[in-house]
Amino acid sequence: MTCRRSLTTKQKLEVMLRFARCPMCGEKFVRLDEIDWDHVGQLYFTGDNSLDNFRPLHRGCHKVKTAKDAFERAKCRRVTSAHEEFRRRILAKERGEETERKSKWPSRPFPKRRKQNAK
Repeated sequence: MTCRRSLTTKQKLEVMLRFARCPMCGEKFVRLDEIDWDHVGQLYFTGDNSLDNFRPLHRGCHKVKTAKDAFERAKCRRVTSAHEEFRRRILAKERGEETERKSKWPSRPFPKRRKQNAK
């Protein structure tokens, strides 16, 4: 995984030349200290830490985007984990090893029906 980089003031101003307004809410930027610097493509997925992948966002907009990004990263990890487990089971089966598959849903007996008294 690529490490996050800190932007210098000169680099921040270079990025600001491309953006006059917040890409999410459309409001104008007023001061540099009220801005969070966001990766357009998630660093987790792209590994791109260049200036072209940065954009300024208001703090509130950045919190919303970060929450959405966290959900996407968690989903990616879940899917990758399930894929690796499936691959492990298939390879073990090809080698002739016995694997016990975990059931996603626990089995429970259905409740027995009670006979209704007919009057």
